[in-house]
Amino acid sequence: MENPELKSVESEELIISNQTKTYWIEISNWTMFFSILGFVFVGLMMLFGLFFGSILSLLPDTGNLPNGFGFVGIIYVILAVVYLIPVYFLYQFSSKMKDSLRNNNTLLLTESFKNLKSHFKFVGIMSIIGIVLYAVIFVITIGFAAAFGA
Repeated sequence: MENPELKSVESEELIISNQTKTYWIEISNWTMFFSILGFVFVGLMMLFGLFFGSILSLLPDTGNLPNGFGFVGIIYVILAVVYLIPVYFLYQFSSKMKDSLRNNNTLLLTESFKNLKSHFKFVGIMSIIGIVLYAVIFVITIGFAAAFGA
């Protein structure tokens, strides 16, 4: 059985006002700014990760610090690659939004929102993973504290 409300929505054409286009242009400008800023920070994280071991070897008298600093650099590179994914989706949203508004192209508008959805989906999943990791670390820390009588 068909839903009459859905049928009426499908039969109506979406009309986008000039004010809405103005908002979308402003949104695309800001998301372009944040995506470029994100690319810069990803690049800095990559450089930091790649040269972290070299930088620490230049420090005088590091004392009894372990030599596992290369591992920290690898972690930074991995985090930079992970951070690159939502930044890329945000950049794609912004550029496709601008192109769609410039050319009045509905297909590009749809693609732009698909990229925005992917951006937020990725950020949401990573947030859930982060919260779960914090909870697991908290439980493990409490367990160690209880086991060793701290």
